[in-house]
Amino acid sequence: MSRNYDLLRTLGHSPELKRIHRPRLQSAPPAPNGTPNPGPSQSTFDLVWALGVLRQRWRISLAFAGIVVLATALVSFLMKPTYDPEARIEVDPAGSEVFSLQNGTSEVGDMDRIMQTQTDVINSDELAIKLIREMRLDTRRDIAGKLAATANQPLSSDSNSDALTPAENSALSYLHKNLKASAMKNSRVITVSISSHDPRLSRDMVNTLVKLYLERNYESRYKAVAQASEWLSRQLADIRDKAEKSTQALTNYQKLHNITDIDEQQNTFAVKVSDLTKELTQAQADRIQLEAFYNSVQNGEGDSLPQVRDNPVVQNLTRSLAETETELSQAQVIYGKNHPNVQKLENGAKELQAQLDQQRASIVEGVKTSYLAAKAREQLMASQLQATSAGVNAMGEYSILKREAQVDTDLYNTLYARVKEAGIAAASKSSNIRLLEPARLLSDPSSPKPIQNIIVSLLFGLVGGVVVAFMCDRLDTSIRRPEEIPQLGSMPSLAFIPRVLPTAPALGPGMPALPPGPERSVFAEPFVIRDPGCDGAEAIRTLVSTLLAGSDAGPHVFLVVSGFSQEGKSTLSVNLSLVLSELAPTCIVDADLRRPSVGLNFGLAAGEGVAEILNGAPLETVLRTYPGVPNLRIALAGRPLANPGSALMSDAMGDLVAHLRERFTYVVIDSPPLLGYADSRALIPLADGVVVVARYARTPRDVINRTMDVLRQLHAPVLAFVLNEIDNQAEYYRYKYADVSREPDAEHAAR
Repeated sequence: MSRNYDLLRTLGHSPELKRIHRPRLQSAPPAPNGTPNPGPSQSTFDLVWALGVLRQRWRISLAFAGIVVLATALVSFLMKPTYDPEARIEVDPAGSEVFSLQNGTSEVGDMDRIMQTQTDVINSDELAIKLIREMRLDTRRDIAGKLAATANQPLSSDSNSDALTPAENSALSYLHKNLKASAMKNSRVITVSISSHDPRLSRDMVNTLVKLYLERNYESRYKAVAQASEWLSRQLADIRDKAEKSTQALTNYQKLHNITDIDEQQNTFAVKVSDLTKELTQAQADRIQLEAFYNSVQNGEGDSLPQVRDNPVVQNLTRSLAETETELSQAQVIYGKNHPNVQKLENGAKELQAQLDQQRASIVEGVKTSYLAAKAREQLMASQLQATSAGVNAMGEYSILKREAQVDTDLYNTLYARVKEAGIAAASKSSNIRLLEPARLLSDPSSPKPIQNIIVSLLFGLVGGVVVAFMCDRLDTSIRRPEEIPQLGSMPSLAFIPRVLPTAPALGPGMPALPPGPERSVFAEPFVIRDPGCDGAEAIRTLVSTLLAGSDAGPHVFLVVSGFSQEGKSTLSVNLSLVLSELAPTCIVDADLRRPSVGLNFGLAAGEGVAEILNGAPLETVLRTYPGVPNLRIALAGRPLANPGSALMSDAMGDLVAHLRERFTYVVIDSPPLLGYADSRALIPLADGVVVVARYARTPRDVINRTMDVLRQLHAPVLAFVLNEIDNQAEYYRYKYADVSREPDAEHAAR
């Protein structure tokens, strides 16, 4: 056993083996500081997952894109060409025409409504019916269809009649579908187009429709202007008479009250009142000022009046008196009071004081006189203004008459100008709507455009193919990635076996050829023998290293189970037994008595097997060999039994497994499906370990869930979960689990 384990370690350290993914389900090692290492980033995982989905389902994406491109190409090349020539009409704001009864321009909101209104007019049935009758579209089969009238059929006697013939109704329906009139964004231009398979007809229909639209606009404007002009003419005579009467009344009133207008804003009466008012205001101001001076005099404060204080005579007398009094004071000190010089100075001072008092009295008297004069003048101005204001009422009536005469005159002049403008506008074809660009004859069809459609469909198909791929991936309940495996955390080990292309089974020397049938094409020759260095063989060796990793007293009897059939269980059992036989004597037992497959995988003809052993046949007579593998013995299923479940649950089956334990180092039992029959449940207690097999992209997750639940209820020693038939192109698994595949080496080194 030690020699076998050394060989196993050598296999585990081989460069080929390290390329295979055999992750053990354990958490990442902790960081040096004791904190757990974070797993792969979510963004990296999502990207890898997305790439994996696209790599697995690229055929679906390409098929969807191919179908879309092919369908688009067929439709584009089979469609009849359609021509959509465009005519452009410019719509200016209302009132911008040369002759208009409307002044000013439209606001932005009004302009939007005008554009929408004109678009609706172009799309209206009125213009469409005029176009049909103008171009006799009801006689064309490509327009009116089967209801088209004959070309020589006369028009209705009333061309403006609302009653339409069946052919006209059919043509009108055609125009409803193919006429397009829309306002261009951020402009004042309306585009008009009519689709048709005939480029000339389409051009003529568009240009005729635009002509009819412009004529309709001219007619409607002419009618509106004519009606306005007629109404204004009737109103003009009445307004002229009223204006003449109001002007005559104003003239008579001016003569009666002797009022003469100086200009449009002034007259003689108003000027006179204004002058009197100004003079009265000035007299009141003078009187108020002089009254203040007069009150100061009455209160004995005449010396403080400005007239006294600022009078030059008073100032000179005051200064002379002050100088004389100074000299008198000095002389009294020097000469005494009775000295002649002192008496002379006293007389001089008395004379100056008398003159000063006289001058002040004269000024005060003048203030009194001025105050009385100002008061009298104010009273005079007030009485004069009061007398003049008696004619204010007459002046108000004059203003009313003048304003009425002016309003009547202005209204007459305005209406007269509008009547003249209306006449000019009616005679001209001035309009705010004009043809900017007529429709032209198109040399290339507007649709379809095969190259452009194919390019767009290719882009859409690729994007849609990616979406379909992800939708299929979401709807697919089979296992395609490890994280999709239910109860993944409870499984001790996870292994991946890549897909191996099936080949015809190799027959041993002297063995009869197998009969042709559907079963032979679905099984592969044991690839461990056919190509020992292939990925499948290396994956089996990796699985063996996982199963035997541990003590020398490890498991010896392996039971290989799956939820249902066609999971690759028998193929795995055959190749697993071949790898184990490289280490020690091994026996593979085909315990699937209902649908045996081990013999087909080995290319062995049917013969005695487990069924005969359970009925007492010697073991040596039943065991078969395989050429080139001396350590391997094969126990086929044998003849069909009526009740294989009872046979496998018998004591004889336990005795068989016990005998095989004594003779062989390893025993591999290929069991029936676990969920379909009870046979495998009877074999679980006889095995040291159970290997659960599921098929990549086929086994649903709920099947795996139920399988693991049954094994858990039976306390089965599950050693590994094998995901079989992995796509060789699924690089997603190599990227995600390459580092984890080295874990068993570290475990072996530790042991």
